[in-house]
Amino acid sequence: MNISNHCYQRYHERVREKNTPFVDSLKEQYSKEIEKLFTHCTKIYSGIIGHSTKPVDVYVNQHGWVIISNDNEKILITIYKIDLQVGDEELNKAFIKKSLDRINTLQEELLTKSIEVDEEKKSLREKISSNDEQIKELTTQISKLKEQNSAYGDLIKVADANLYKSKTDLRDAIENYMVKDAIKVEIDVK
Repeated sequence: MNISNHCYQRYHERVREKNTPFVDSLKEQYSKEIEKLFTHCTKIYSGIIGHSTKPVDVYVNQHGWVIISNDNEKILITIYKIDLQVGDEELNKAFIKKSLDRINTLQEELLTKSIEVDEEKKSLREKISSNDEQIKELTTQISKLKEQNSAYGDLIKVADANLYKSKTDLRDAIENYMVKDAIKVEIDVK
């Protein structure tokens, strides 16, 4: 486990020698203490928190220690203990317990909600899949209906051509009759 210099400095300031500067020779000792503390912590959150722009993992223990690491637990970024700074350790313990109880309740609610949402999403995805199948079937039907309509259109053109031929035949017959009649009228007039 890697520990950032910032984490060492915060541990030094908040747990150890508050008024003396941090020196590198303390890293080995602090590393053991921080790692031991970390083993008693539980991850309560992964994601972006506070003013950070990068996701982090937040760990806590029942004594109020908070350890923040980068989101893949490779580097411990900072460490601190929750302290209301009112000088009443019992009040501090009560706050920590109540806060952790609330966090646990919210985590359980989130887990329940997550399961419900996953089930709802699964159901909705099945409906989408069913709709996609219906769309595929209807698309095929639409394509076949369009082909039929095109064929019907061609048949309409053939029917119009046949009608036109019949009209032309009638016109030709009338013209032939009229021409013969006109010839006969000319013969009679002369």
